Amino acid sequence: MASISKSNPKDITKCSSVLVFAAKLERTLREAVDTLPSLTASLHENIEKVDLIYASATATKNRDLDGRGTTIWNLTSKHKDDVALAETLALARAFACLLLDCAQQSEPGAAASKGSPLLRFQAFPLIATIDDIRVLKITLKASKWCLDKGQLGVAEKVIERAAFYEQRLQRRLPNKVGQALAPTSRQLASQYHILRIALAWRRERLDLADFFFAKLNAAGTVHNTVAEELADILFEIGRNQATKQSYSTAIQWLERAHDTLISQIPEDLSTDASALRGCIVHTLVHALLKQRSEENNLRAWKIIQELEKETDNPITVSLLKLQVLTGDQSPAQDYHEILVQVIRQIHLSDLNVKTILHHVHELRRRSARLAHTALAALLSERLLAINEIAWVEKTLITILWNCTTSTDPGDMTDQLEELLSQVASRPHSSLTTSATHAAQIALPAPKPVRADRPQATACLDAISAGSETDFTLLYACVLEAQKNGNRLTVIRALSRVLDKRNYATSPGLHSATLLRTTARLLIEELESQQSQEVDCSDELCKVFEAGQSNPET
Repeated sequence: MASISKSNPKDITKCSSVLVFAAKLERTLREAVDTLPSLTASLHENIEKVDLIYASATATKNRDLDGRGTTIWNLTSKHKDDVALAETLALARAFACLLLDCAQQSEPGAAASKGSPLLRFQAFPLIATIDDIRVLKITLKASKWCLDKGQLGVAEKVIERAAFYEQRLQRRLPNKVGQALAPTSRQLASQYHILRIALAWRRERLDLADFFFAKLNAAGTVHNTVAEELADILFEIGRNQATKQSYSTAIQWLERAHDTLISQIPEDLSTDASALRGCIVHTLVHALLKQRSEENNLRAWKIIQELEKETDNPITVSLLKLQVLTGDQSPAQDYHEILVQVIRQIHLSDLNVKTILHHVHELRRRSARLAHTALAALLSERLLAINEIAWVEKTLITILWNCTTSTDPGDMTDQLEELLSQVASRPHSSLTTSATHAAQIALPAPKPVRADRPQATACLDAISAGSETDFTLLYACVLEAQKNGNRLTVIRALSRVLDKRNYATSPGLHSATLLRTTARLLIEELESQQSQEVDCSDELCKVFEAGQSNPET
């Protein structure tokens, strides 16, 4: 180490300045931690200064650097859960880490070259190696903290210091002391490479992330103590690529995450590992299916089957199977069986009920009848036993829609009557107004269209009488009649809408458009040779009279 007499006076001043700031930072952490953010700019400035003071640290200042660094590190640890201070604490931890690094590099024997304390290692090999391990652990923690808080530039600076210690420990592995500490050194090396991968990804340098992953792989099997950390960052990279629709790259990183976990003995992993693996598999299957091919389908099935053997969560496996079956030509019965398993076992929530109904729609593309039995199971076996009227309404309306729009309802109508009886018999069985209207649209609207004329008139009269303020059901009759080419029913439905409003414009009703449409249809009916209506002329007169008093016509 250069003596103080040979040191650049400017460097000595910088070293003293850094120590003065360190003392101020320590006081702030002890006495006024809430004001810590006011030191953000000074922290950035002094983090840059530390790089310039290695050569100027005397033995005395070295002790000060180590003491201040240790104290500041410990003080920041006390406040690490304070969200409001998170970003500034990350800087403070990085600063403390760099002080410790500077002290370690400035130890007696380090003078030969920066960061190469050969004499000290020869004199005290065990102490020197243990000190290196101590500083490496702190630099890894500090760089991870900065990464998590978005301080990428500072994280990079700190991780470069970690690189020095990681390389020096690897060089010492062949000697006696290195061999004694080899397990710890290898574990820290793995953590270092994981942070390198994370930083490269955050810098959008997947080429570098790939390089460091290869180096990590070359070192052998990742220890179980860091395997989950590695799998987690590989999963984050893969998921990020999937959101960018870069599915080939996503598959590569997600498979790496999956392989990292399954290479470990399950008992050596934490309880969170199972949930992490489930997330990895779910995202991986999704990415494989986005590039759907026979090969990718087989890969997805293989992954799911492996998970099924080991997981204690059959719902996750069943949902993944449904995801694979969606979009292929598998038999409807296979899809139905898995969906019913999900319905009977899944924890009910808004999201899960929505997921079930989504899969019901997928099943209906294959078989409306099987979709009906799945819906019936959901309603009768699960929903009617709990007091969640919103879920009951959604399911019931879906059942009505499925029955009334199916081209081959078969025995669904009889089953529907039974389901409606079950709903009606439960306590507090009344549906909300919006659900009632939706059910009316789904079920009775086609009836007046398909009935004969007397029945159609009676149905429209009944619907009109029940539609005091909301004409959605009458509009549904109009649309259904138009679709079936039943002009008379369209006229009757439109006339009842106009009657309800006394042929006047009102909110939600544009009477001028309705008057013109009704008049046109009445004229067409009068001119039709098949017309059997004797009241068309009277109705047409009423429409024209209303039109004269309506300024919009």
